[in-house]
Amino acid sequence: MSEQLGAVVVGTGFGVLTHLRALRAAGFEVTALVGRDPEKTAARAELFGVPHACTSLEEALSLDRTDVVAVATPPHSHAALVLAAVAAGRHVLCEKPFARNVDEAREMLAAAEAAGVVHLLGTEWRFGTGQALMARAIREGVIGEPRFGIFALQLPSL
Repeated sequence: MSEQLGAVVVGTGFGVLTHLRALRAAGFEVTALVGRDPEKTAARAELFGVPHACTSLEEALSLDRTDVVAVATPPHSHAALVLAAVAAGRHVLCEKPFARNVDEAREMLAAAEAAGVVHLLGTEWRFGTGQALMARAIREGVIGEPRFGIFALQLPSL
């Protein structure tokens, strides 16, 4: 595929910081941010150099080059967003926890499989420096054959 895929990030809170950088690092062009607050969404879009600030997923889906939707909103909103995105034929990366219960999870999975789109469960920390370095070390055999591992992440809060 020679054309760069376009991505939309839904959510303007903490998750957008990681998903936007990760999508760009993976070669996607982030074409829009979606948020409930028009001022905050516009400010974030301007700050990150994203061309469109939308207040609904439907608005973002109507734009050109919205191939992928990354959902980084509170969990109670995930199902409706994922179902709308896959109904529109878009690939989806949904942040964890991706569903409120097993029925919601099954509904999203069935819809994505029926639509024939790529559907991934995200975890914003997957793209963090520590995780990337650990993955590279394991892949390159730096620590030998892994048999068991614990990765502790300490986040200073003050």
